[in-house]
Amino acid sequence: MRSIEESEEKPAEMGAHPNTNDGVHEGSVRSPGSQPTLNEWKHLYAAAIAFRDLAPWHWMFEDQLFAVVDSDSGEVGYCSVLGSGGEFLALGVYRGEKGLLSYQRISRQDVDGSGLGSAEDPDVFLGQKALMASFEGSRNVDKRDREIFQSLGLRFRGKQSWPVVRSYEPGYMPWFLNARECRFLTQVLEQATLVGQRIKDNPELLDEKPGSILTRVHIHEGQVGKWTDEWRVWPCLEVEMETDFLQPVSQVSELRLKRAMKAAKPSGAWEVDISYAPFSIHEGERPYYPRLMLCVHHGSGMVLAAYPGEHNVDSSDFVEQFVAAMEQHEIYPEQVVVCRSSVGQLLLPVAQAIGAEVFETDYLPGVVTAREGMREFMGI
Repeated sequence: MRSIEESEEKPAEMGAHPNTNDGVHEGSVRSPGSQPTLNEWKHLYAAAIAFRDLAPWHWMFEDQLFAVVDSDSGEVGYCSVLGSGGEFLALGVYRGEKGLLSYQRISRQDVDGSGLGSAEDPDVFLGQKALMASFEGSRNVDKRDREIFQSLGLRFRGKQSWPVVRSYEPGYMPWFLNARECRFLTQVLEQATLVGQRIKDNPELLDEKPGSILTRVHIHEGQVGKWTDEWRVWPCLEVEMETDFLQPVSQVSELRLKRAMKAAKPSGAWEVDISYAPFSIHEGERPYYPRLMLCVHHGSGMVLAAYPGEHNVDSSDFVEQFVAAMEQHEIYPEQVVVCRSSVGQLLLPVAQAIGAEVFETDYLPGVVTAREGMREFMGI
């Protein structure tokens, strides 16, 4: 274990029906969150079907990334073709540097199982920032998808032939695309089909310029414009904070801590983790996953605190719950063990005040067991 002091700092149905209004023409002012028109859906699914029929997962692997720049916003989508193993066929489009970081976290977990240990780290999957076009069986197709297919006269047969498109935002349930996302994913699918065919013809294409990534960019030429290749240097990604919303807060009242310590007994090590909960909250249009703080007594496995914060929870709420656990159980930790440096930094002021050491490790057995118990109880 590493001492913190010694280290460096499936979606629910939406009630609305697909927007069949094609009266919106280019140049019209539309909000970024508006629903796609039927014509936009038509172009998207045409691009998805062409990509599916090309089936580039037969000669491409997930780590062969290329990029596409959104011609409207300039946002960069880092593209990964999924399905070389034949189980999950998709194009993942990781949006911007945050999206690329989320891709790297998934890749690391696949390779070394890093995170909470043998169980997958919930923040990896739920922390994705991406657009996804996958090809599923009919059981994984939502009612709203079917309504759009019916409106377009589209029919599909086969267990991996139905196109399912979703937006992934950190902490939210995968959701239906808005108009801007629909247009961007259409562009990406079209360019991915072209790039996939080129790689089939030239398997070394993506390796032509080491240190750079093949990037498809739309150049405005006359009234039409054209797509062209650029080789861009890979972005220099900053060191990632696993739970980057956690910021150290002002110290808890010394008087309160003294009172808690006076009534409490030392209790060895506490495991503490803050991550997305294994359940969602359905408030507003898009369900979200709350941040869940778990405090578990390392020796006994007893859950000392289980606090689900609201979506925009303040870091101080978790510190409050940590101290409240001391008061409620009349015990205090001699060691605080975490698997995320951000959690350790958040709790470090309180730990120092009560004379506890903070350690970072790769595995929290008590937390893993507690999360698995919650999932079993909820039947998920």
